[in-house]
Amino acid sequence: MQRRSLGRSLISACYAATIYGGWGFYANYAHGTAIALRVMLAQAAVSFAMTFVTTMLIEALLARLGHRWYGVAQTIIYTFLLCQLAVLLVHLGVGTPEIVRTMAPNLLIGATFTTVYTLGLSRMTRPQATPPAASPTA
Repeated sequence: MQRRSLGRSLISACYAATIYGGWGFYANYAHGTAIALRVMLAQAAVSFAMTFVTTMLIEALLARLGHRWYGVAQTIIYTFLLCQLAVLLVHLGVGTPEIVRTMAPNLLIGATFTTVYTLGLSRMTRPQATPPAASPTA
């Protein structure tokens, strides 16, 4: 992984941990501070990890599945579903009382992030057609 890509992934992951961890605390505060803190830490950790992994997964799938519309669509769908399943399993594991409410922003923003990142990466890394060689004139 290039240094610039790693830096972007780390910065994105830190933002995600802060935003989603805070939301997890807010969404579960009515169940007590201890539960809200546990959910906040779980949500922050999984958001950091999933945002970081998402960017690498998108790059790998796009390289494997290609830049045609169906390869791009598969990359978006597979990445989104895998990441949301992982987040759901973490929340089930820690006993999050408000799973749907906690995950709601993640579903919308995760779908948007996955789509925008994949489309942007596809445009940026799409192999360019080579121009035809100039024919010599007589």
